[in-house]
Amino acid sequence: MPDADNPLRGPPPAAAHCERLVVAESSVSNAGVAERYATALFDLALQRNAIESVETDVNALASAIDDSDDLKTMLESPLFSREAQGKAIAALGQAMGLGVLTANTLAVMAAKRRLFVTRDMLTLFRRSVAEYRGEITAEVVAARPLSDQQQGALADDAVIDGDIEFDVTPGGRLQPLGQ
Repeated sequence: MPDADNPLRGPPPAAAHCERLVVAESSVSNAGVAERYATALFDLALQRNAIESVETDVNALASAIDDSDDLKTMLESPLFSREAQGKAIAALGQAMGLGVLTANTLAVMAAKRRLFVTRDMLTLFRRSVAEYRGEITAEVVAARPLSDQQQGALADDAVIDGDIEFDVTPGGRLQPLGQ
């Protein structure tokens, strides 16, 4: 109901008309997009016997994204044009010496305006490689940070052949659903 004393309750002024830009419909559909690109990259790497070289590219790219706020912004912001993202990702691939499969996957993602799922795609690719190798990832959740010695002791005592991820949840414990 309009309120003359409160401009936030009245209808917006005619000059304030805004169009809604839908960048992505939902995180579920984003996960699906990331999974399709990860699966395609994994399948191509497997067909060409290039799992290890693509994995090296993926790890290097993930590190670069973690280390660079500018790169994160370029990948995730809808404000960059398709052309600008394409040029930036091509230059990045060349500067990093990324292999053809990885560089081409990123180029297709840029052309389709899907670079915003790059980090998820990299994680899913790594998961596919681990699954292919029969590796398991264990997650250790602690109420406070573990020392290097404690982390080492857990890793030494692990009965799995794979990675251990450490996470801190202060003041509580996580209980998976159904347990």
